[in-house]
Amino acid sequence: MTPPKSLTLLKVLTVMAWADGLATQAELNFIKNLMLKFNLNVKEWEELKPFMEAPLPSDKQEALFTELRSELSTAQARASALEACRTVVSADGELDANEEKLLQEFSRALEGPVLNRSATGGLGGFVRNILPALFGKPDPDMERYFKREIFHKIELKLSGEDFQVDWQDDRLYLVCLLGVLLAQAAKMDGEFAPDEKNTLRTLVSRKLSLSENEAILFVEVLEEQVDKGFDCDEVISEVNRLVSFNDRLGVMDCFFAVACADGELTHEETEEIRRITKAMLIPHSHFISAKLKALDHIRKI
Repeated sequence: MTPPKSLTLLKVLTVMAWADGLATQAELNFIKNLMLKFNLNVKEWEELKPFMEAPLPSDKQEALFTELRSELSTAQARASALEACRTVVSADGELDANEEKLLQEFSRALEGPVLNRSATGGLGGFVRNILPALFGKPDPDMERYFKREIFHKIELKLSGEDFQVDWQDDRLYLVCLLGVLLAQAAKMDGEFAPDEKNTLRTLVSRKLSLSENEAILFVEVLEEQVDKGFDCDEVISEVNRLVSFNDRLGVMDCFFAVACADGELTHEETEEIRRITKAMLIPHSHFISAKLKALDHIRKI
């Protein structure tokens, strides 16, 4: 059974995620990770479900913050809870005025005399010990899936070519992850134009030193996977683990390069790139800058 104070923290975290009016997938994924660590039962999942689906009315937030404060054991544990909330709020790469205000309110709610309880166990110890472990961990299920589904297809497609699939090659794994995202964004307008395919082939070829024919076959595999379907959120989580923030900015430019290769940037493509890059924790200001740069490039063609 989950300790009541653990459940209260999860409720508070969802309030933080909704502070700017939109709980992003990155924020919700972080909370879901915590929910799994707490081993919630069915009843507890149901109790948290309304908090995940919509923001808590402001008149109920103060009471929830006060409830959590009463359940925390030490000043250090309270600070850990506040840091957990800050992590959730900034999981989308930005911290706006509303989110900062809510954090300040939560911090004030945690102020007060330290409760005379153990400082080593309970929620405080859990938060201190588990938060660092939630990030940077590989997803073995996703890696196995991609290697089984995509690597195997690549082996079959390129069986008559010089390219050899190294199943331990992290670079190949990353190219596959990014490739399906790039192909999906380009196909959002219902068409994967020849120029878009050529641009993706060029990007893939540069990363893996493929011949022209190998690149053609490789992109065919990526397109087939997009048509079949894949868990976009899980793929993005793996990309976030494997790619630094600065490199993700470069990846965003690749999205626009592929989408604009046919001489236009459709609304559907733009929205998909926006959704993906937001989940990649790229601030909206960077997205707007890259979008304007792409549109300027189209006008000059």
